Amino acid sequence: MSWKIKYKPTNNTYVMKKFIIFFMLFSTALFLGQSFAQQAEAWKTIQHGKYISLSQIPSTVKIMDWGAEMLSGYPFPKTKDLVNLVKISVKDLGFKNGANYIEIYEVATKLGLKLCHPIDAVYLREIYMEQTENERLYLAMEPITDKTGEKDVLSLGHNGTDFWVNGAIAKDMPSKNVPEEKTYVVFNPGTWFVFRI
Repeated sequence: MSWKIKYKPTNNTYVMKKFIIFFMLFSTALFLGQSFAQQAEAWKTIQHGKYISLSQIPSTVKIMDWGAEMLSGYPFPKTKDLVNLVKISVKDLGFKNGANYIEIYEVATKLGLKLCHPIDAVYLREIYMEQTENERLYLAMEPITDKTGEKDVLSLGHNGTDFWVNGAIAKDMPSKNVPEEKTYVVFNPGTWFVFRI
């Protein structure tokens, strides 16, 4: 779950924000350790190489139109590599009041976590069938710029009937009307992300 807020930075607030981000990055890395990713246990393990296109995916894995459009730009890896994934919340990364995607990514990489391949979403969706209703899980990946200029990532959800993969707006964007103003997509502390380890 996420929400948008509008924020017009000033010199003082900009400096303070950068200081707070730096402090959180430093303190999180200090307490959790640089080897967090190496010590973390895999939450799920997926294997690539089963499918070579979206058309082969069974109907039990529902790919929504937005998600399919995003996935269509990526070839399916053919090698049968095993990939370990970890599920971690925004709060677990040290953000008690929520954070935007850039802040989440910076802390995660300091801890040694890695971005996912977009196709990871397909194989994770196939095995993650115990997902609770209305939970939304975001794939930590390199954001894809859509035709409107927004930065999107893939997400997994369960609406009580279907287990689906879809897109989600993730990254902060400059306002079209006021260049110095930005609309930040802020993820609340309880939002879950998936990274590779």
